[in-house]
Amino acid sequence: MQVHESRKEYIINLNTVRSRRALISAIIVSVCTFIAVVNNALDPTYTESSFHYFTTISNLISAAGAMFMIPYAVEGIRRKRFTMPRWISLFQYAGAVSVFITMFCALTIISYTLGPVFAFTEDNFWLHLVNPVLAIILFLLVETDQKLTKRDTVLSLIPYWIYVIIYIIMVVYIGEERGGWEDIYNATSTVPLWIVFNLLILIGFAASIILRKLHNLIVDRSLKDLTSRWEGYSSVELRIEAYGLGRKLSRRLDKNEIVVPIDIFRMMAQKCDVSIEDLTRAYIKGVEDGMNK
Repeated sequence: MQVHESRKEYIINLNTVRSRRALISAIIVSVCTFIAVVNNALDPTYTESSFHYFTTISNLISAAGAMFMIPYAVEGIRRKRFTMPRWISLFQYAGAVSVFITMFCALTIISYTLGPVFAFTEDNFWLHLVNPVLAIILFLLVETDQKLTKRDTVLSLIPYWIYVIIYIIMVVYIGEERGGWEDIYNATSTVPLWIVFNLLILIGFAASIILRKLHNLIVDRSLKDLTSRWEGYSSVELRIEAYGLGRKLSRRLDKNEIVVPIDIFRMMAQKCDVSIEDLTRAYIKGVEDGMNK
């Protein structure tokens, strides 16, 4: 019986660690981004609005994704069950891709055209380097057992593409003289526009693909570690496992709301000869017995 107990504790501890990690990381990213963006916006040395810079926009997207995660992280700590909607995962993915692009461009293009002093001094040090690194760490460490697809790769680039299109329109087709934007990145004064456009597309796809592959690799390892604990179990033993998990979590659940870990039961059913329905019934029975205890 001790074996079953250790596996139940592993699932509970795994969700607790994810929840705490998500909460701490999300708060740090949100606070650091807020401070840096506000200071940058109030800087009198900038002649252009800070919202003309993809640096500001990408960091705000990343911070928004982190803030969306906070309620689910708090709930995960309370219930010992960390889950969040897929749209938040995609939003966070888009934020991580955006700040990855910002960091890469700061280390390469901006450092070359405007100089490393501009790229990494004062608030730019946080917006170009520190905050992107923190956001990428948050994205990679808080795995949610949801693997990203090639379609998600395209979706994550939507904010970046929107900015590129707006920037080209405001800088190239309207121009600063007619009320457009200043070419703050000197993108059109160094190389032909078609080279710049193709380079930006390449950078975006490279950033998105790299982060997707890293994320999916971490998720695969996490799932492999979790499912390896059920190898050799019979269907009866797994139903006992589900029942015991229900009893363990019953103290954290509202009496009018039973949260069933279908994702875990689906992995159990794929790994062993047991149905999701049987596991769900055993789990709910465990919750009921735990609440009536």
